Order: sequence, then C-alpha cells, then structure tokens
Amino acid sequence: MDADSAQDLRCLANRDMLLRALSNLIRNAIQHAGESGKVTVRAARVGAEVIVGVTDSGVPLAREVGEQAFTAEGQLSTKNVSGGRYSRGLGLYAARIAAGVAGATVRCNPAEEARFELCVTGR
Repeated sequence: MDADSAQDLRCLANRDMLLRALSNLIRNAIQHAGESGKVTVRAARVGAEVIVGVTDSGVPLAREVGEQAFTAEGQLSTKNVSGGRYSRGLGLYAARIAAGVAGATVRCNPAEEARFELCVTGR
C-alpha cells in the first residue's frame, strides 16, 4: 500500500460500496499474484478523477476477455481461460456492481499489465 499517495485526496462516493469494490479488486490481485507475488495499491488524482489502482504481478486480463470479465456470465465463462482473471465469489463482477452503486467505475487495460482502476469523481 502506497499510503502517501492517498494524502489529501477527496471524492464523492458511497463509502461502504466503494470499500466493497476495492476489496474485491484487492482479493482478485492477491489470488492472481500467487504466494510469492506482489500487489500494489496506489491512489492519485488524474484530472477530475481520483483513481485507486490495484496492480499485481500475476497474468494480466486477456484482451479477448475485456469487459466480459466484469459480468456474471463472463466470470463463469472465463473461469478456465488463461488470462480470464476469474475471482472467487464472482469478484470482478461484484467489484463492478459495488463501484456503480458507489458512484464509481472499474476499468482496466487488458493485456498491458495486471492492473485494475477504481475511478471516482474527485472533489
């Protein structure tokens, strides 16, 4: 956790739902980083958004999976696909739903690195 990166960042969101979304992204990262892998959580302001990035040393989300990984059907269909980033308890789908309720979005750049971003409008 890069605690210094979050100093003085403020955003408007439902705190409980935002925490659920972030928790699911972190659990996915831990699962895919493996026992000796690394997970980094870093927050930053980019323009009008506060972005909390969760990066891990695991296999990135495959390009062909893309947004499908954030749906219930996609989590089930990509369970055995290399780069599908399946999460226990439909984690990526749950992260997207919780983020939406919180007033945030979840995004990623498939196949560039194992990184998900939780994006919230700053204040």
